[in-house]
Amino acid sequence: MQYSSDEFRQDWRYAVDEEFTGGDGKPFPYASDGHQSWGSELAKIPLQDPSEGCVSADGKHMAVAVGEDVHVFNTQSRECVNILKGHLTEVSGIAFQPNNSNVLLSSSRQLCKRTGGKLVVEVEAVIIVWQLEAQNMAAAQEPKLVTSIAKAASDAAAAKLAEAGTALIHTEVAELEGLFAPSIRHVMAKHMAASKTSIHGSLVTSFGSNVFSPSGRSMVYVPGNSPKANDVAQWDMCISRMDDLKTPVLTLSGHTDQIMWTGWNHDETLFASVAWDSTVRIWNATSGEVLRTFKTGDRCQNWTGAFSPNSRYFVATDGTGRVHVLDISNISSSAGESTTSDEAHWVYLGVKECDGWRRTVSWHPNSKWLAVGKDQGDELILLDVEEKKLLQKRTLSMAALQVEREELRPMLKRYPGVSGVEFADNGHKMVVWTHGDDSIEVFDLKKKQKWRFGRGGTEDVPGAEAWRDENGKVTSPSGMGMLVWETESKLHMASLDGDAIRFWAIDLD
Repeated sequence: MQYSSDEFRQDWRYAVDEEFTGGDGKPFPYASDGHQSWGSELAKIPLQDPSEGCVSADGKHMAVAVGEDVHVFNTQSRECVNILKGHLTEVSGIAFQPNNSNVLLSSSRQLCKRTGGKLVVEVEAVIIVWQLEAQNMAAAQEPKLVTSIAKAASDAAAAKLAEAGTALIHTEVAELEGLFAPSIRHVMAKHMAASKTSIHGSLVTSFGSNVFSPSGRSMVYVPGNSPKANDVAQWDMCISRMDDLKTPVLTLSGHTDQIMWTGWNHDETLFASVAWDSTVRIWNATSGEVLRTFKTGDRCQNWTGAFSPNSRYFVATDGTGRVHVLDISNISSSAGESTTSDEAHWVYLGVKECDGWRRTVSWHPNSKWLAVGKDQGDELILLDVEEKKLLQKRTLSMAALQVEREELRPMLKRYPGVSGVEFADNGHKMVVWTHGDDSIEVFDLKKKQKWRFGRGGTEDVPGAEAWRDENGKVTSPSGMGMLVWETESKLHMASLDGDAIRFWAIDLD
């Protein structure tokens, strides 16, 4: 029975089945002014189809990928301070250096084309290192420059054609101008990239993966053009020092399918990787020695991971929906391969296995609590890993969906999913992004209250009709995620929506 994610977003109405509850057993109420939707945002930057974003450690700048470019904004003035051009394919990852907000990395994957029965790489994967203070706004003038060059080229071509006996009418000259423009942009981007420090490889930024070590002194990447995923191939990782990016200090080999998550523990003594080859690997971050290889199952795609703040635990999730909490407090020397069931401190299964992928996790600062979001489902849970119990659970309801075919309703629970969760305000608040709903929610675990910053038209609140058509279908575009940062007194959030970046904020405790 055909039904698309676009149709789901048009039919969606926000409703909750289970909610976080206070000590009295009642659901968290909305905080004062805590129930907001599009139109009540603090500010909005119109931007079509942003795909990825990151915020500098000092909270002053935001970088957002749009197609092949990276737009850099001042988070206070919301002014665009730069447009970085140099990639020849869509930007697939961006990250600020933690200790230096002047340095930004961006990457794009290879582009392949099948020729004569063979797959040929037309554009190589590349990571570009941007020194933002050295950049200027010349790139912002590029559209005018490209237009003027394309017009000059089309006028010259039209003149030559006229000499040869082919006189073009105005619309044909304009069409020719439109054909020249992409090639001119392509050549300009190649020259821009050639003037920057670059690495042949790609960044892993999926599912909360870390590009940089906590200190910002090291970074990790997949070298060369990425192998074929969901297959058996050699997937390596290179770790380089930021003061000598061209010379990796470590090359870590062993994974045989796509690497989904990478990251360091807090003191940078351990490094971990999570991959689709059914394994989670813990490495000595100095020597590159594999200290432990945990196998989560047979042909079991693993999705994400994270070290607890105190480095006692490592959590990883797999394709069956299991959450593996590994006790690594005594990991110091190589012990070969083992199954997570042999050494796991706890494996959380949920109501049943295979009930959706859990692809986002976040540790509370106390290293005891773990937030987990389920994709292809609608579940947000808070676990106590020491007590091995479920503390809180939120699930969405399909009851308010405006679906026209009632027989579809039972199967639609897999369309929304929690794809982003972060602790903020010293662990007092949990910030959540749910795709399908495409909205930000904040749960205050101390005051037992919540906020919602909803996508337009998804609830019957003032202003909702501006985002619905005559048939009641929601017209607001889908989003790609959220960015979260703090200043002295505020928790700031930005939703990367299909038509804009919207800014929201609440007070810190």
